[in-house]
Amino acid sequence: GTYKASNGTLACSECPLHTSSVAGSVDLSACECEPGYFASSNGEECGACSAGTFKRDAGIGTCVLCGAGTYSTASAAADASTCQACPSYTNSTGGSGALSDCTCVAGYTASENGIACSSCAAATYKPDTGATECTACPGNTSSPGGSILLT
Repeated sequence: GTYKASNGTLACSECPLHTSSVAGSVDLSACECEPGYFASSNGEECGACSAGTFKRDAGIGTCVLCGAGTYSTASAAADASTCQACPSYTNSTGGSGALSDCTCVAGYTASENGIACSSCAAATYKPDTGATECTACPGNTSSPGGSILLT
């Protein structure tokens, strides 16, 4: 986008990076951030929304966190569709920017974060989240698969 602040034959001025303006704009403040970019006021160079966030609308405003249980590796994302669901039996906090932020829920395990987790076997339990191993129940005790507590 461009704008022209004065009458005459001078050329139009370019809007700052990652902004645009409507035809006939006469002021720098008409240059608004594009979707996926943010700034505190119009007419400024806009920064990209970081991984794990998005911004749908043009103009000033903040980037919105992807919801819990999702992640997004995209920067400058303009839509919530970039937020992808974590694998089975994993969860993440809002604003997660990497698949590895998806960690096993309690009672489930995997060899690493970011992959589908499987239920702890019978006679084991796991109270914590993450890719830690399930713990064997003490002698002469048992538990169903997916147990989270030693009771």
